[in-house]
Amino acid sequence: MKLAELLNMLLKVNRDHPVARLWQRYAQSEQDLRQALAGMSPELKPLFKVLMRFAGPLPFEANKLDEWHGQCEQYPIGYVQAALPLYMKLGLVAQLELSWGEQAYVIPQEIYEAASHDHLVENRLVDDLSYGSPMHELLPVMPSATIEAGEEAVQDLFRIMVLAAQGELSFTSKGVLQKKIIQRLEGMLRIEENALKADGFLCPTAPFLSSRLALILELACAMKMIAPEPDGYKINAQKLHYWLDSSVNHWRRALHEIVRKQYVRADVEMHQGIIAIEQCGHPSEWRSVSKVLKYVESTYGCSNRSMGWLRDWLLASHALGLCDLGRLPEGEWYYRWKAVPLEQQDACSQEEGPQLFVQPDFEIMTVPECSFRVRYELEMMAELQASEPLSIYKLRFESFKKALERGRAREWQLEFLRLFAVNGVPSSVEDALVQWSLQLNKVHIQEALLVRCQDEEAFERIQVECQEDIQHLRLVPIGSKDYILAAEHAEDIAKKLTRMGLLSPPKSRQEAKGLIPPFAVSVRPSEEGEIHLGKQEFKEEMMQDLKGTVYSIGRLKYYEMDADLLAETMASAPYYRLPEMWTKSMRTYHASTMRELIQTAIELRLSIEVELSNHERRLLTPWRLQSTPAELTLLEASLDNSNRLNRVSFDPKQFKGVRILLPAWL
Repeated sequence: MKLAELLNMLLKVNRDHPVARLWQRYAQSEQDLRQALAGMSPELKPLFKVLMRFAGPLPFEANKLDEWHGQCEQYPIGYVQAALPLYMKLGLVAQLELSWGEQAYVIPQEIYEAASHDHLVENRLVDDLSYGSPMHELLPVMPSATIEAGEEAVQDLFRIMVLAAQGELSFTSKGVLQKKIIQRLEGMLRIEENALKADGFLCPTAPFLSSRLALILELACAMKMIAPEPDGYKINAQKLHYWLDSSVNHWRRALHEIVRKQYVRADVEMHQGIIAIEQCGHPSEWRSVSKVLKYVESTYGCSNRSMGWLRDWLLASHALGLCDLGRLPEGEWYYRWKAVPLEQQDACSQEEGPQLFVQPDFEIMTVPECSFRVRYELEMMAELQASEPLSIYKLRFESFKKALERGRAREWQLEFLRLFAVNGVPSSVEDALVQWSLQLNKVHIQEALLVRCQDEEAFERIQVECQEDIQHLRLVPIGSKDYILAAEHAEDIAKKLTRMGLLSPPKSRQEAKGLIPPFAVSVRPSEEGEIHLGKQEFKEEMMQDLKGTVYSIGRLKYYEMDADLLAETMASAPYYRLPEMWTKSMRTYHASTMRELIQTAIELRLSIEVELSNHERRLLTPWRLQSTPAELTLLEASLDNSNRLNRVSFDPKQFKGVRILLPAWL
């Protein structure tokens, strides 16, 4: 979970909580976050690495500690449990609550990634991963036919967004896309489907749709480009400007965030490996996949199954355009990571300028780096003829009429072409636009308002005092009591009628005009006659569009912020309730007290120090107490913190002294 999601949940529970200020700082400043990680005490740092190894960036329930107990040889897992309140106080761990009341915890994604990156830098492993040979030595990795990452997924998302804006994604009465629309979409998709069918990628399915079409539609909805409505998929006008003004790299990174969150198995090793692949990767330097996977295996102890899933993930990422992927003739894989972090990009990084070649035969070709906004406007006013290797559009009479329906007037279209054409607009194109406009404008319907008088006296008074408006047809009498009023003159006429005492003052400017103008989403000319792109200032605030409850598709669980977040006394109560004599000094106890002491250590997952009959002292991790037929209590314990090795039995009655070992901060 990201800090923005957690912060939004916390603010709904307690707006003044000190952790909220910490999370705001961490989200705004990576330097503050790294200082918090570096500022942990020497006792807490290694335990945080243990927590990262077992939990990764995924939420984990409190009972997971039982599963981890005995899997770490350096520390008893009870130390990690005792450290959780301190991590929460530092804002490094969040405490959650499942919908049925069970307690859970999570390391926020940004914090996990920062700590993981620091570990990578400390060990200086990146230099050992590089591959410096020429790219032409690499071969494609099947089923892909290319090495370099294309823009297939990005372009497919753009096509879906355009079709939704054009109203082409309509549903049948059964709530599914029409068959002809599905066939059209399947024919235009460029993403490779075979790479999405591996076990390491949870590709969605939907009735009557291929896996790749179902994925693209879900991604477009998740990225808030489109939204499903009863009659079909509709464009999200509020986010349209944001995506049109974003670069390809920005689309890639947002795509990566959504895919990692929704289409990756809820497996800790899988998510740890994906983060390592991303952090070890470089946009222009090749990295050895096998070396990265070895690093993941040595650091997190990943299984062979997870290693296979990570290779599947790389294949799917290559198909989605997130990385370049190739192999040597011997079979070793190499990759370059293209989905660089958003912090290194400018969301509105596309330059405006000439990007079109307008031909006399009405064809329009775009330059390779043509911005999404210019291409979107071309989609609104011309027909797409080809998309590879260059996008080619054709101006036709039918497309001109559709452009008028979409709010692009003839003057607007002509100014748009003049602004972005590299070599100007041919006279044949300008003449065609004028002729098409004249052909369609022989008859037109003008919007007008009805001015209704209560009696003939008011009608005659208006006729006398507004004689100039009547002569210029701004006000046209019909019948004996009514006038027709042009909408663009409504405000001026309303003011005159108000001064005459015939009309009460309007409640709002919109009421005076008679209607609220429609929302315009397009390039528009300014008052000075120049045309600009009309960018809508849009900044994705940290908490925008986030709900208080976070739904995870992979785990099918609802998470809410625990109302008792950071109740440190409650979380640490079992440790503070221990009798001081049990932890401070070595001593012997009555058999019943000895049994209670050892049972408490087992429940709290702590180690004990014992003195044997030969004055030898040992550290033991107790696992269980059992009674023999002779009613003697035997202790089954291990000589370290591992439950797999060195497990032996002891008779607690033979102990000359015993005490529970607590962490240094308790």
